[in-house]
Amino acid sequence: MDEQFAMIDELVQLPVAAIIIEPADPTALNPAIDRAVAAGVSVVTVVRDAPGS
Repeated sequence: MDEQFAMIDELVQLPVAAIIIEPADPTALNPAIDRAVAAGVSVVTVVRDAPGS
């Protein structure tokens, strides 16, 4: 889980338009997803939804 947080935060620092992830724990990743979206990066989840993000 911590790895996914770190990866999302790292990718937001790069010039990327979108991140596609399969969240290990969708609810727990909401803060990282929200930070990415706030930075203008689209986030797409596959296999599992991330409700509330």
